Amino acid sequence: MKKLVLVITPALINVARKKVKCLAILLLVAGFLSCDKQSSFVEPEEEDAEEPQAFVIDEVDDLEFCSYLSVENIDKSIPIVKKFLEGLSTDLDDEKKLHAAAIWLKSCSCIIDATVAFKSNFAPNGVWESEVVISYEESGTTKYFRLEILNTRPLAVVGYYGPEKPRDLFVKTKYDYSIGKVFDFINSSNLDIVDIRYTGAYFSSLPVDQLQTVVNALNDKPYFNVSDYGYIWRSIYGAVHFYYNKITIIRPTFYNMNNKDYQKDWLKTMIDYKLAEAIVDDDPYKEDYGYWILFRVPKGTEKQWETKFKKYEFVDQVDLVSYPYPIDIVFGH
Repeated sequence: MKKLVLVITPALINVARKKVKCLAILLLVAGFLSCDKQSSFVEPEEEDAEEPQAFVIDEVDDLEFCSYLSVENIDKSIPIVKKFLEGLSTDLDDEKKLHAAAIWLKSCSCIIDATVAFKSNFAPNGVWESEVVISYEESGTTKYFRLEILNTRPLAVVGYYGPEKPRDLFVKTKYDYSIGKVFDFINSSNLDIVDIRYTGAYFSSLPVDQLQTVVNALNDKPYFNVSDYGYIWRSIYGAVHFYYNKITIIRPTFYNMNNKDYQKDWLKTMIDYKLAEAIVDDDPYKEDYGYWILFRVPKGTEKQWETKFKKYEFVDQVDLVSYPYPIDIVFGH
């Protein structure tokens, strides 16, 4: 019979110089199954365990950092963070440096918590962008800042985004609500549209050898690409469906669709390239398909619009979107 052995693993413990915030030890209890007369347990060889590093903010930086913890002044703390990152061992990889920064920030007396969010977006020049999210208390309320760090060599402290504030609404239509009806819907709202994302696909009845022709033509459409950071981001990807053997345009995103000329052009393009929403009756996932419309609503009217949109029979879901409040970006190098 086999014997099951669970190893006791100590959790990483952060010790702050000014305050000991928490002390947690995770204990995994070893469980054993019944065994044969001859035990199969082998005593593990002793190894030199790597001692976890503690990164603690010194009293001067602690006092200075906490004095900057406000929307107006948080950018002034960037040199403090930059100095810490530059002082880390070059033997640490990017991931370990980010976690070290989180541990160090968490040791600050005014910080409740600090966590790492990896690779949130592509930043300028194709560099991965990570975030360390810090939380703190202000007037009895927990608030957040997001510290952005570019994974360059060395890591670059870009800047902060502040407390999240709701502004926009994501409205998802039901799977059988066509793009023509979506255009009628957004035209009746008189709201700005950030983008429209289709979670399904389009089938074309053109011969499959026309796939690249169709993809190239669609990517040339101004409403299927957007310029950002000097790059053109295109939203059209195509393939030949492995089961239905059809040209398939996968999850397109439409931009600037308040423009009625763009709406008319897309409806015409669907005719030209024989495109239609790929709704198949026996598709078990079809209920997940639909158009996600990102509406930009006036500040203070979010709940009003949310209530209104939920009353439409063709609306499947409404989500209130929270955005980080932008603070002037201060580059760290």
